[in-house]
Amino acid sequence: MKLQHFGIEIYAAIDTYSRYITWFYCGVSGRTGVSILSQFFDVVETHQIIPLHLRADCGTETMMTADAFWQLHLDLDSTLDFDKVFFYGISTRNIKI
Repeated sequence: MKLQHFGIEIYAAIDTYSRYITWFYCGVSGRTGVSILSQFFDVVETHQIIPLHLRADCGTETMMTADAFWQLHLDLDSTLDFDKVFFYGISTRNIKI
C-alpha cells in the first residue's frame, strides 16, 4: 500500500508451492471486494483451472472471493466444508512478491 498516496494500488496472488505469480494487478481499486473477485475469475477463465485451496488474510476485500471459491467447489462436491478449501491466515504470514 506504499503507492496508495499516489492513487495506485497493487494486488497480486502467488502459488506459494511453485512461487508462480498467478496474477498481478495495478490500478486504482485493487482492494475492493468486487475487484479481487473479478481478478480471481479472470485467472480461472484464462487458465481453465480451479485451485484446490486458497489462503488469504481476513481482509474485507477477500470475503466475496472466499464465498465464490467455496461455491465453485460445492458444484463439484456438495459435501465439502468451507474450511477444507479456503484458509484464513494472518497477513504477516503473507508471502512477499
